[in-house]
Amino acid sequence: MTQSQLAHAVGRTKGAVCHYEKDEVVPPDDVKLRLAEALHVDPSWLTFGEDQPGLTLAYAKLTGEVRQGGRIVPTDSRELVAVPPGLSGDKVLAYRVADGSLTPHVAAGDLIYAPSLPQEDVESLLGQLAVVELRTGVKPLRLVEPSLMADSVTLTAPNAVALADVMPVGLYPVLAIIKAVAGRYGARLSG
Repeated sequence: MTQSQLAHAVGRTKGAVCHYEKDEVVPPDDVKLRLAEALHVDPSWLTFGEDQPGLTLAYAKLTGEVRQGGRIVPTDSRELVAVPPGLSGDKVLAYRVADGSLTPHVAAGDLIYAPSLPQEDVESLLGQLAVVELRTGVKPLRLVEPSLMADSVTLTAPNAVALADVMPVGLYPVLAIIKAVAGRYGARLSG
């Protein structure tokens, strides 16, 4: 199959396919699905660079972008992203990191996965990275730290102001981070 034929089969340009082949650009997961179908290969090979026997990939809709200081901005994207093994696509929220302001925890291009339902046990989240729903409707990605006040936490992040004595509406622990590395993603499960 030529690059032109493949491009036509997946609804992309020949130039885009060339960039995918050279690992210069990572195709969105919905394009990976179409590429896998056109090339008759397992999507896990395109996602992880090697065969994953018995692995069936699940996909989730990209829910939002993590921006400066960990602020999460909802997206109306129709982009699908691969869900790491062990997680269910219909029970997770997926976010893409837009900048490097939260380094060393996450970097630009990384994908972050959190449960679609909040976790009730705040104590078990201390010291962990989580999406935190605040009463104002804002959802930052922060480290959850103990607070001196009952039923509250302190939220910290590199390059961002600490939010002390916060009473969150919901805490969604980061379940997995897929690191964007050299044109491919490498999974790191949290916990």
